[in-house]
Amino acid sequence: MTKIENKNGIGKDILWLLPSFLWFLITIKLLLTVQPVEPDNFFSKIPHFDKVAHFGIFGIFTACLMFSFCGAQFFKNNKQKIISGVLFLVLSWGGITEILQGLLLDAREGDFLDFIADATGGFLGVYCYGVLYRILPIIPIYDIKKKELEINEV
Repeated sequence: MTKIENKNGIGKDILWLLPSFLWFLITIKLLLTVQPVEPDNFFSKIPHFDKVAHFGIFGIFTACLMFSFCGAQFFKNNKQKIISGVLFLVLSWGGITEILQGLLLDAREGDFLDFIADATGGFLGVYCYGVLYRILPIIPIYDIKKKELEINEV
C-alpha cells in the first residue's frame, strides 16, 4: 500500500474538485435546459424514464463529490462529515433544480417525484462509492484514524 500525503495546499485540493465541478456543469445543462423529445424516441416510450435519468444524474454527481471530498481530504477525512456534506450538497442541488425548473422553464415543471429520484440517487451514490472502492481500491477513501490519503497498489 502506498501512502500519499497531501502537502501541496489549496491548489491540489482544487484539482480534486475538478470532476465534481465538471459534472455539476453537465447537470446544469441536463436539468435546466429544455430537452427536445422526439415522439418516436425509444426513451420517450419508457414510462417514468425521467425519474431514472434524475436517479442516474444525481448518483454520478454524488460519486464525483465523494471522490473529490475524500481525495482533497476535506473535513480531515472524517467519514460522517464527508457523507453529511456530500448529501447536503446533493439534496440542496436537487431541490434547487426542481424549484428552478418550475419557475424558469415553461416546457419543464418542478416535480416532487423527481426530487425523490434525485435524493435516492444521492444516497445510493454514497453507498456505491464505498462498493467501488472495494472493487477498485485505487480511488481515495476516507480514513478516520490517519490523516494520510491511502491508495492501494494493484
